[in-house]
This record gives sequence, C-alpha cells and structure tokens, in this order.
Amino acid sequence: MENRECQNCHNKFALEPNDFSFYDKMNVPEPTWCPDCRMKRRMLWRNERVLYQRKCDLCHTTTFSMYQQNSVFPVYCRACWFSDKWDPLSYGMTYDSDRPFLAQWHELYNNVPQIALVQYGTNIGCDFTNYIKDSKKVCLAYSIVSSENISYSSNVENSFGIQDCANAVNCTNCFSCVNINHCFKCRYLFQCRECIESDFLFGSVNCTSCFMSANIRDKKFVWRGEQLTKAEYESRLSSVNFFDNNIILQLKGEYENLIKSVPRKFADVFKNLNCTGDTLSNSKNAKNTYYSYNVENMKNVIRSFDTKDCEDVYSSGASNQLLYDGVVAGHSSYNIKFFSYAHNTTDSEYINWCQGSSNCFGSVGLRNKSYCILNSQYEKEDFEKLRNQIQQDMVINPYVDSRGLVYKYGEFFPQEFSPFAYNE
Repeated sequence: MENRECQNCHNKFALEPNDFSFYDKMNVPEPTWCPDCRMKRRMLWRNERVLYQRKCDLCHTTTFSMYQQNSVFPVYCRACWFSDKWDPLSYGMTYDSDRPFLAQWHELYNNVPQIALVQYGTNIGCDFTNYIKDSKKVCLAYSIVSSENISYSSNVENSFGIQDCANAVNCTNCFSCVNINHCFKCRYLFQCRECIESDFLFGSVNCTSCFMSANIRDKKFVWRGEQLTKAEYESRLSSVNFFDNNIILQLKGEYENLIKSVPRKFADVFKNLNCTGDTLSNSKNAKNTYYSYNVENMKNVIRSFDTKDCEDVYSSGASNQLLYDGVVAGHSSYNIKFFSYAHNTTDSEYINWCQGSSNCFGSVGLRNKSYCILNSQYEKEDFEKLRNQIQQDMVINPYVDSRGLVYKYGEFFPQEFSPFAYNE
C-alpha cells in the first residue's frame, strides 16, 4: 500500500496492491485525485432530475432536455439524434500537437450535437423521464430499466406499478418504499425483501401481511410486533384509513420512531463475499460499492449491476467489463476508460456518447465507428500511431484548468468542461 496526496483537496489517500494491478491491466497511470474527488468529478457529468423545456436544434419541435436552452452545443431530440440527418464525422478535427489535447476535445464537444435525454432501447410513454431503458409509461422517474407504470421514483429495475420509491428491483405494485427487492403490493417499506402485502416494515425479509414491525423474518400476520391470527390481523388492518392524510402522518411518525429504536444491520447487504459498501447484493470482491448487485471485482462504484472488473464508475448496466473512471455505461462495453456515456463500445477512451464503436479516442457522438480520433477516421496503423503520440503529448503538454490543476493522460475530463457544473 502506498499513500498519495490528492491534487484537488490535498487530503491523503491510499493505493492498494490490487489498485496497481488494475492500473496495469488498464494500461493507465496512477490517479492524482482521491476516490471521493474522483467521484464528485464524474458526477458533474450526470444530470438525472433537472429537466428543461427547449427546442430541438434540428427539427425545432419542443422537447424536454437535461440541457438548458442556452447550451453552447446543439441539442437534438431523440428521434433526430439517432437519425441519418447528421453525421458525427462531419465535425472531425485534426490533432494539433502544439495544443493540449483536452482543450481540443472540449472544442469538439461544444460543436457536436448532444442528445436531449438519456434513453436507451425502446421506450413508450416516457417523455418526462431521463436515464431510462426498455420501459413503458414512466413519468418523472429516473434511472429506470425494463419497467412499466413507474412514477416519482428512482433506481428501478424489472418492476411494475411503482410510485414514490427509491431502489426497487423485481417489485410489483409498491408505494413509498426504499431499498426493496422482490416485494409485492407493499407500502412504506425500508430495507426489505421478499415481502407481500405489508406496510411500514423495516429490515424485514419474507413477510406476508405484516404491519408496523422491524427486523422480522418469515412471518405472517404480525401487527406492531405482535403475532395475530389471520382474522385478527385483517380486522385491525380494515380499521386503518390509508386515505386519511392525518392518519398517515401519525403512522409515519410512529414508523420513524420504530426505526430509531430497533437495532439495525451494519449495512443493507446480503449474499456477498469480500465486499464493502451498502445496498449491495449477490456480489464478490466489491469494495466501496453502493446500489449495486451481481457485480464482481469492483471498487469505488455506484449504481451498477451484472458488471465485473471495474473501478471508479458511476452507473453501469449489464455485461460491462474493464471500465475505468467514467460515468454511465449502458451495456456490453469492454475496456473503456475516461468516458461519459458509452454503450456497446470497446477499446476506447476519452469518449462522450459513443455507441456500437471500437478503438476510438477523444471522440463525441459516434455510432458504429472505429479508429477515430477527434471524430476523424483513420486507418488502423495510423490510428494507433497517433493515439500513442497523443498519450505521450498529454504528459508533456497537459491541460491546466482555471484553478491550476493539471490534467495529464490518465485523468478524467476537467470539472470546468461539465455542462452541468453550474446548473441553476
């Protein structure tokens, strides 16, 4: 283990032996920012919930976007962005070795159209949502995957009929719940899984028809911690008017006091091996990882599933492997680094919104392209030679931001490049 000083906050941080092995595998230098600062820097490139009404800069129809109307770059609606009405290669630039590469990348980024909302796959009735994939009838909900009838929620996968919930996986008809898994027809649950027709439960598993209880397992007809018969439970439940707001407020107050009064597990984790973090399940060798499941060999990761061999990533979908220092990987990407929005892309770095592409460096908005640098296409040999030259030039002639921070090869995009850094 070796200690470093963060270039940004100047606090000490440690690099472990496994970190060095990963950096060697990814062929990148050691980071100069601490994990927390690196995560904050990445999160500046993700705007989930602030949406603006604006015009599409191509078809001029009114749409909703995560970018303001006065954005420097053009913004296209989803139909226009995925159409053949424009060509990302037409914005190609020739690399100038006398100028910092990241400055040139920023110029390219400010010219290439950006998609209004992050929506993958086929989505129906999802105009008022962002970060969504293969879903139907979703309204003001964010980070939703393969779900239907979702509203006012976030981080939902493979679920139906979810409202006012956060972090729901494989659930149906649930309301006002947080961190639930395989639950059906439940209300006001927190850190529960495999529960059915229950209300106001905390830290409970495999419970059916239970009310206002905590830390119970494999139970039925439990009312405020008391075991009842089915008839007794149904009689008491029928006396609660869930449509009276004053009653609900009283029950919420009781529920809050219940949660404060009972012992709780150190973290919401289960079926893990050699892991640290929270809201983590079915995972192995995941360190400092949160809101994730079915992951392996991960570190400093938030919001990921069905992914392996990654470090310093915010949001990764299924079948991704070997990701480093990036934000939002859709799925099926391999060996990508320093990215903001990538999907089904391999062997690429310093990319933004590239899909179905491979061997791209410092490119924006590419679809099904290979061997591109600054959106200019090359033969394989020329690409590899120029890419190696740029990597060396980034060390010799790095980008220096307005704060005097140095961005050599191996650093994510500068904070001041983010289009969301100064959102109102």
